[in-house]
Amino acid sequence: ILGHFFGHLHTEEFRLIDFGPLGNGSDEQSPSSLVVPLLVASSVTPIYGANPSYRIVRTDQDTGAPLDYTTRYLDLAVSNARGEPRWIALPGFVGEYGVPDLSPDSFGALRDGLGGE
Repeated sequence: ILGHFFGHLHTEEFRLIDFGPLGNGSDEQSPSSLVVPLLVASSVTPIYGANPSYRIVRTDQDTGAPLDYTTRYLDLAVSNARGEPRWIALPGFVGEYGVPDLSPDSFGALRDGLGGE
């Protein structure tokens, strides 16, 4: 399984499942713990005041592994005022979080980095 992609929560988010240490005999977190990222895209419906959005995932052409994603959203206020759609691209995940890709190792490093903040 190369990626877990979900949608329709009306928010852009990711969740991490941490399976803890892998075979080191300790209950402490370790760099060898398996972190499984769950990537949740926001919805296309504008319910709850959210702007409609969609996500584009870039994958490795040979392996299918997810490399990065960007989200585009429709700014409803501006679009309605102008009478034409205005789609805005959010920064890509890799650039925003400073990780090389969307692999479990990258999310593990991200988790470890966020733990100190």
